[in-house]
Amino acid sequence: MFTLKYSITAFLFLSVSLLYAQPVTWDASTSYSTGTLVIVGTSTYVAEIDVPANKTPPNTTYWKSLEETAASLTMTTAALEALPTTEVAVLLATLPGAAPDANSSSGAASSFSSADILIENTVTGERAVWDIYGAYQQFMTEDVLLSGGATINTYSTTTKVVGSGDFDLDGKIDIITQDTTTGLKQISFMNGNIIDSTIDLTTTATSINVVGVADFNSDGKLDLVTENTGTGEKRISFITGTGKSLSITSSSLIETNSGFRIVGAADFDSDGKPDLLAEQVTTSSDPSAVVSRVIWIMNGATKSSTVSFLNFAQEPR
Repeated sequence: MFTLKYSITAFLFLSVSLLYAQPVTWDASTSYSTGTLVIVGTSTYVAEIDVPANKTPPNTTYWKSLEETAASLTMTTAALEALPTTEVAVLLATLPGAAPDANSSSGAASSFSSADILIENTVTGERAVWDIYGAYQQFMTEDVLLSGGATINTYSTTTKVVGSGDFDLDGKIDIITQDTTTGLKQISFMNGNIIDSTIDLTTTATSINVVGVADFNSDGKLDLVTENTGTGEKRISFITGTGKSLSITSSSLIETNSGFRIVGAADFDSDGKPDLLAEQVTTSSDPSAVVSRVIWIMNGATKSSTVSFLNFAQEPR
């Protein structure tokens, strides 16, 4: 069973991060319009109204800290638990008209693409795809994903989907998984919503996790970003080969840093090279405790600089 209850936390985070533009360093000679984010020291502030020059944060007439904004959107665990649980099948039934069935051959139901959402049930091991097209989110159980309708067993609950991308360059999105008990990393090559074949890519210590997928050496093939939760080592593992005959031949250390964990890879500065999004690691159980998000600007496998992104309460994710 897949539910929507806990998606509210992700929504709360996005409602802040998408509401404002990229923060800039505050300058006394500059005036700022409502909604502008500025950085002063290690803190970020948002303009509540239009701000004349020389109005220094945290002047509460004009500015509000982003931490306060985040705290105002934070939902307590008790409030979250009190929300009703909605099954996806029930939600689809409320949409106007007849939703496409799981075996539909029209629209995105027949082609797993980067516009769709791959989800997993960590209790049962089920995988499912939400195909996004028109007014519908097409819900597909793992049976449909793996075999187009024939019944085959679910993944082991120790096997986690950790990334996706077109690894064999056939124009179709593939998925990468790792087994939390053996450390085995595999690529499942997709043909639409069906797994065509699977290869063992590498087996590592179980403390080494795949945390990102991108082409870091500009050879046209996707590489893996890995992180060792025990040592804090961050590495790029380079994938070589052709078609579905792929392997990892080498890796490059980015840095050893237990204070941050990598949560994503993308070209944030539009220079044609993928960068990394990192989040400060905290042991605090306080949901309003502020953690930093930073962007590591990358030049291949080398970190060239760090850009402060957001200081934000840790609960909305």
